[in-house]
Amino acid sequence: GFCCLYSKSNIKRGVKVFLLGLGITVVTVVFIPSQAIYFGILHFMGVSMLLFEAVKRWLDKRNPYIMLFVFTAVFFLTFRMRMGYLALPFGARIEIPSGAYHFWLAPLGLPGAGFASSDYFPLLPWFTLFLVGAMLGAMVQNRTLPAGLHITRSRALSAVGKRSLPIYLLHQPLIYLLLWVVLPLIKV
Repeated sequence: GFCCLYSKSNIKRGVKVFLLGLGITVVTVVFIPSQAIYFGILHFMGVSMLLFEAVKRWLDKRNPYIMLFVFTAVFFLTFRMRMGYLALPFGARIEIPSGAYHFWLAPLGLPGAGFASSDYFPLLPWFTLFLVGAMLGAMVQNRTLPAGLHITRSRALSAVGKRSLPIYLLHQPLIYLLLWVVLPLIKV
């Protein structure tokens, strides 16, 4: 969420990342169905970028400190939603009816019984954390954080950040290749 404020086009980035996520779904369903990915980090990030663009103007009119508190509270409230309840303070909870869960609602955080995905990042609770990042990004951009918390630009981090998607896409196949080569050499 932090980086969305620095994007030239969250819509273009969001669509691109989401389509890459769909591509990964197709590859995993076809080649490794036992490890299929149905709403992984790329799906989540793509949809979140698109949703952020839809609410950006509304957020710009809000107090970032209040929104930071609200989004953090909603994150903790919905963090256990997949387990069937909303988590309230002091261990209290609100049970979610089992009929609210279905395979097609998995992107929202309400996966049905038997849902499995090797990589799963539903919109709830994670979109609220994405928005926490966006609020922090706005505070950095507008220099409204307390003194001493503003970060100077790092060329190394900037270079990695500009290449984060290809790095992410390559890291899994490289790890699999490395394990494919190394594991046969290790005697267990």
